[in-house]
Amino acid sequence: MTHLCFSLQIHGIYIHVFVFLGCMIGLTLFVGVVIANFNENKGTALLTVDQRRWEDLKSRLKIAQPLHLPPRPGVCVRERIKKCLFLSLSSLLFSLLISLSV
Repeated sequence: MTHLCFSLQIHGIYIHVFVFLGCMIGLTLFVGVVIANFNENKGTALLTVDQRRWEDLKSRLKIAQPLHLPPRPGVCVRERIKKCLFLSLSSLLFSLLISLSV
């Protein structure tokens, strides 16, 4: 009789441990999938439509490249003036000054 009673207690403990571990594994998988989807969307899942459009526009602007670079002006007198203007307008300092003035 005591052997049977001890056996039933072990079965009860086994069931509780099995359910606990099963729940932990299930919860871990669920949280892992949620985090993976969130990282895949990079936080855009909770944005409004306008915010999502803005993020899409910013990502497209990062990818955009000019079709061609304008050629540098030549060496004659008229071209020297063009060359000075070209170099000053395409410089980083000019871009910063325009950005600050805006």
